[in-house]
Amino acid sequence: MKKKSILSVFILAVFYYLIISLYSCTKDNNPIIPPPPPPVHPDTADKYVWAGYNTVIDLMNIYVADTDKIYVIGNFWLAQFDGQYLVPYNLNDLQFNATYVYGYDKNNIFVEGFYYKNGLRYPELKKITNGAITSYNIGTISDVLHDMLVVGPNQVWISDSYFSKVYYFNNGSIKEYTLSTTDSLVYQFFYMDKNNDLYIFAIKTSNQINGDFYTYKLINDNFVLQSTECFGYDPCLSPRLFRCGSDILMSTTGLSKLKYFNGNEWISHSDSDYVAAQASRIGGVSKDSLIMINGGGVIFTYGLNYWRKEKYAPSLEGSPNLYSFNAEMKFGNVYIAYWGHDHSTLLIGKANKNTKNK
Repeated sequence: MKKKSILSVFILAVFYYLIISLYSCTKDNNPIIPPPPPPVHPDTADKYVWAGYNTVIDLMNIYVADTDKIYVIGNFWLAQFDGQYLVPYNLNDLQFNATYVYGYDKNNIFVEGFYYKNGLRYPELKKITNGAITSYNIGTISDVLHDMLVVGPNQVWISDSYFSKVYYFNNGSIKEYTLSTTDSLVYQFFYMDKNNDLYIFAIKTSNQINGDFYTYKLINDNFVLQSTECFGYDPCLSPRLFRCGSDILMSTTGLSKLKYFNGNEWISHSDSDYVAAQASRIGGVSKDSLIMINGGGVIFTYGLNYWRKEKYAPSLEGSPNLYSFNAEMKFGNVYIAYWGHDHSTLLIGKANKNTKNK
């Protein structure tokens, strides 16, 4: 009886050992694999959450010094956004007509414009330093300033509209450069690349429809002509230029393609139905990260080599005025001063936390 009990216990132990061994082998050879995660579908939500502030004044360019210091030019005066409205900024000069604003930071802001004297317009630059305003006359002849490129807290390049001249403001002193002594160039536009090489693009035209497109580069303190190309309908070049960080883009006329400048020539950026209507505003941190309003008033963003429509952005009814006014991508947000034929809108897009980085 005792032997039978021992034998029973031995057989039972062997039985459990076989079961455990079989389970262990099964676990090793056929582990339980969790199901794969569901596929990640493209995010169709807007990249930004939009707010629009309508106004009846004609908004032109915008400078965002900080999230609470937004400056806009409208109807020839400087305005600052107070969170609800555009409020005139007091420049202490009722004779001054503002045409352009930009700055180096929130404490160093430049305002370009003109004043009338004997029925003629004379250009003037105002510098706002920590709230203090200083005025500087630009040139000695009646003229209208065009573009402005701020390159330091007290340094700015300025171009005129008609006389083939540009000016360099350096801490109060102003140096004049002549691009051409024979051609009257217009729409002179600056570009400084990531290597700090400075270029000027300008056109010569008698009818505003076609003509020549000039590219100059600053070499040894002289602007040297680099190329002369055709200006007009695509495939010719256009004066509709937009600085986007260290890149510059061009919206051509006709086929309405986007191009960017590589230091030697203009390269096709992207061709799609989204830019079939001329872009009225383009801005960005580079050619690879952009915001655009097309000619139909629709907002698109560009990243990862494709355009995305902002479906829930405010409707921008009315055809846009097609000037090279900027859009700002700063502090993770987007700021646009839009000017349509029947109204203007200050658009602010704040980053949508419910979307993925695109």
